[in-house]
Amino acid sequence: MMEELITAIQKEKEKLEHEISILKNKMMHYPEGILKINKKNNHTQFCVQIHPEGDIQELQVTGSVKNKYIRKKDSGLVDAIIQRDYEKKLLKCLELRYKAIQKLPKIYEESNLIRVYADSHPVRKSRIKTAYVTDEEYAINWQSIEYQGKKVGTEVPEIYTAKGERVRSKSEKILADLFERNNVPYRYEYPVKLSGDITVYPDFMLLNKKTRKEYYLEHLGMMDDPQYAENALKKIALYEKNEIYPGEKLLITFETRSNPLNTSIVSALIHRYLL
Repeated sequence: MMEELITAIQKEKEKLEHEISILKNKMMHYPEGILKINKKNNHTQFCVQIHPEGDIQELQVTGSVKNKYIRKKDSGLVDAIIQRDYEKKLLKCLELRYKAIQKLPKIYEESNLIRVYADSHPVRKSRIKTAYVTDEEYAINWQSIEYQGKKVGTEVPEIYTAKGERVRSKSEKILADLFERNNVPYRYEYPVKLSGDITVYPDFMLLNKKTRKEYYLEHLGMMDDPQYAENALKKIALYEKNEIYPGEKLLITFETRSNPLNTSIVSALIHRYLL
């Protein structure tokens, strides 16, 4: 969460810096003088007041001025001064905003909020519900949730991950062990409720600790089997009907008999979405 905020703040700072730079450069090329607007006989008259030495601030203090009425053919001068005055005020507002946004990262420093929980008595901590915990604590709490996965039939070979969890295939073991090595929290075959009171069991539910975003991963391991491939496509379509789209919240890995699971692709996927 904090990382996303810092990124947004940095983008806004860069935008403000760009706008401030443009306006400061334009100020150097605008004409001098204070524009006075008078109404006379339903006509608008424009007059520029200029101090004899061109010092506008001195003009405002002493009242020593030189008045210059602007003719119609010189109306571009009026537009330039009006635009200058507007942009001068705009520049001040942008500079105030820039000063304020520079302070935001410190104000929003998440460690201050985390410390409130971290400094609590251990007995209190065990009873507090909060999102303001360290990434590691959040991951531990996330993984400690108890659930009932799919039952593993007796016909399924006994394959265990490095953590000692039983999975259904060697490829799922490879995936689980890759997640474990990269310190990516996961739940194996965690039940997910979809619309229509349908429950699916993604091969893995995964957590990005930094963003605290959850992903589902489906490993499609027999895509050269026509019936398996058809069922896999139906399952992906079911996810999509529930607004869980591939490349967003749904991650997919594939293999066939002649093209086994590519661990380098899985590693790239882990670094792109989960670290």
